[in-house]
Amino acid sequence: MASILFDVLTTTADDLRKLLEKGSVTRVRIVESYLSHIKAHNIRGAKCRAIISTGPRFQLIAQAAVLDEERQHGKTWTEAIHPYWVQDRGQAPGGDGSSTGSAVGVACGFAPIALGTETSGSIVSPSAVAALYALKLTPGSVPLTGIMEVTACFDTVGGMGKTPLDVALTSDALLGSAEGASLASVASSVEFGRVSVGFVDIEKWRLPAGTQEDDPEYLQQTAREYQAAKDELRKNGVKVVDVYIIPPEAYMIGDTNVDDLTDSIIRQQAKAGFERYLKALKFSKVRSLEEVIEFNQAHANVEFNNDYCPNQDGLVGILKASRPDQDAARSLEHCKRWAATEGIDKAISEHGVDVVVCCSDSYFAGVSVASRYPMAAVPLGYIKSSGRPYGLQAIAPAHQEKKLVAFMAAWERIFPPRRVPDLDACAKAGADW
Repeated sequence: MASILFDVLTTTADDLRKLLEKGSVTRVRIVESYLSHIKAHNIRGAKCRAIISTGPRFQLIAQAAVLDEERQHGKTWTEAIHPYWVQDRGQAPGGDGSSTGSAVGVACGFAPIALGTETSGSIVSPSAVAALYALKLTPGSVPLTGIMEVTACFDTVGGMGKTPLDVALTSDALLGSAEGASLASVASSVEFGRVSVGFVDIEKWRLPAGTQEDDPEYLQQTAREYQAAKDELRKNGVKVVDVYIIPPEAYMIGDTNVDDLTDSIIRQQAKAGFERYLKALKFSKVRSLEEVIEFNQAHANVEFNNDYCPNQDGLVGILKASRPDQDAARSLEHCKRWAATEGIDKAISEHGVDVVVCCSDSYFAGVSVASRYPMAAVPLGYIKSSGRPYGLQAIAPAHQEKKLVAFMAAWERIFPPRRVPDLDACAKAGADW
């Protein structure tokens, strides 16, 4: 049977799984479709610039052909998350950014799902501005072997996708059987009356002036749509209550606060995290942060760029800030005390809610960091002045990803579908870039 055509901008991983099971499409066609789309819009066309590199085309096609042939001979595979895109934070050459490329890649149709890594907001924040669903897993629930972690306390992985089911399938693959029943089953069978949500006051979590759109129309729109989301959830049987959390930057511990403590933990543990990664490399002669700094100094003409990377002050600062693990442990105890007495734990226990949410245009991700809890992202709206997507971020207690998936699934069934980006219009608008 000839492979059918499918729309890479709207097709989900679960859609592809069903097409493969029916024999309506081959893996070769899937790989060819995504590679052609990447070629058309990554550097050219809409100039999405989400991907540094793909594997050699002939190699990818050959691998897909082998799998197609095996299926024809009766061999079956778990196909629910094939194919996917991975943020470059592992053993790959070249520089990269946060998980923004992963989010942009999914939104632009370069893959149905993607994996990202996060220390502080790097999965949920890019997903929000790409109108995606995402789930940052509980730190420590997935081994980070082969990943360059910044800090053992906070770093974790997570999936991004166009639907909660795709995100749940990705998370199940990452977690294995560690979390019991599958998250995908939760995404497929949610009951609105069993979901309860606490909303914080959006006005108390606004970003500081100068870090977001400050015009009155933007503030009014986001406040109006935030309230409308609460009303719509209630109308559909979801329990919704208002909750109060003292923001991490406002909870003082002596002359510092929880937000600053998490930053100090990251700086203190970053050297050890880098070196765990460096020492696991097979071929690199550079094994310590000091050696990285020395290498950069010796190859300054290659490693530095006046526009993007004029110096390595950040690495030098990390070297100076490195501290014993005991210091980080003490700081973590303060963070746990905040979560229990004035933070997320208090809000959940007092109001009996499953998750607590806030607008993504905030520092709410810091609550997830300090408490070391999982976090989800859902799309909410589009800023009228710019068309930029934004969403909500939701937190649940450690290892309670099921509650986040249930919230995402309820959200998807209640609210309109995300917009599909018009890449041809983007290409036309950017023709003179």
